[in-house]
Amino acid sequence: MKSLHLLLTILLVVANHCQTAMSFPVVWNSPYPDNCPSQYKKNFPSDIVSKFNIDINNNTAFNGDKVTTMYNNPNHMTLGRWPCIDNNGTAINGGVPQLGNLSLHLHQVRLDIAKQLPVGFDGWAVIDWEVWVPSFDILKMYSGYEIYYNRSMALAHGNETEAKAAWNKASLEFMVATLNAAQQIRPRAKLGYYGMVQCTFNHTTKECSQKFLKINDQWKSLWEASSALYPELYATCKFSGGNAAPPPHCDKNASLKLKLTARLREAKRVQALYTDGGKTPYVGFTWYALDDGVCTRNVGHCPLMKSRDDLSAEFQSGKEFGAAAIVVWGSSGDVRNVDDCKELESYLETTLGPMLRGVV
Repeated sequence: MKSLHLLLTILLVVANHCQTAMSFPVVWNSPYPDNCPSQYKKNFPSDIVSKFNIDINNNTAFNGDKVTTMYNNPNHMTLGRWPCIDNNGTAINGGVPQLGNLSLHLHQVRLDIAKQLPVGFDGWAVIDWEVWVPSFDILKMYSGYEIYYNRSMALAHGNETEAKAAWNKASLEFMVATLNAAQQIRPRAKLGYYGMVQCTFNHTTKECSQKFLKINDQWKSLWEASSALYPELYATCKFSGGNAAPPPHCDKNASLKLKLTARLREAKRVQALYTDGGKTPYVGFTWYALDDGVCTRNVGHCPLMKSRDDLSAEFQSGKEFGAAAIVVWGSSGDVRNVDDCKELESYLETTLGPMLRGVV
């Protein structure tokens, strides 16, 4: 009888160990409920998110011990002194990386990372830098980067070969050195850039376009300096399988799963080729809203995803394709007022929470 009891105990311990080992981290990085109005927060239960087996920062903070996203743009920098150009065309910190002060930038990075991440921080540390990318070819492709292309060309007196070489060298140096400096101060942090794994989906091949894979290959030093990769896995109107609510102008071609699978496959390829023997984790950076192409232009309240296919693609694909975890992000536009917070609470209870509980 004692032997049977011992055997059952051992099996229970093994089962619990296996369950723990197989768990898949889902990490909450949304301003809900922390940034909701006080009249809403005074009555909400403290486990409103964690009861779905979602990892949350202490005190349900947006940024904290589990995950911190560090935003940087011309009007608000939280990590260093990036060279960039504001909407008025004014150069900040030199304007372009070729004219930036890297030493001054790195000095500020070290000060900022020490303030934002506590000593011993070992969570997901996401650097959000979307103002420019370290590829002159991408600058040429998209109008949003046109000003950086033009100023680089002017510096090179119209010589595109010279402009390309100067931009690629200086911009990549800024991004790599930023990671190295931040990692020196917080060596246990899982540091990486949001959305830097390039993948524009090709509907014909069902894969990432080859030209973007070549760009990823050119950024070997960036991946080597990263201690985590954060491919963006948002649901956009163009790829949506449909939404139970507006916007009606979505294409509804239901190809989100294909797009996200291609992006995750590319993250896995980059991980295998250019990180420490494939040990650097890649983490899906997700959002529970549907980017309809309108709401995100002015940080508005985007429609919450209602399509079961979209939800499954966004929140289950990461686990299926070997990601180490997923971060569930949220926008400040999600929690503008009490009604927004009530809507998100209901959505979490009835739709998102059960979906994420099934992923963990």
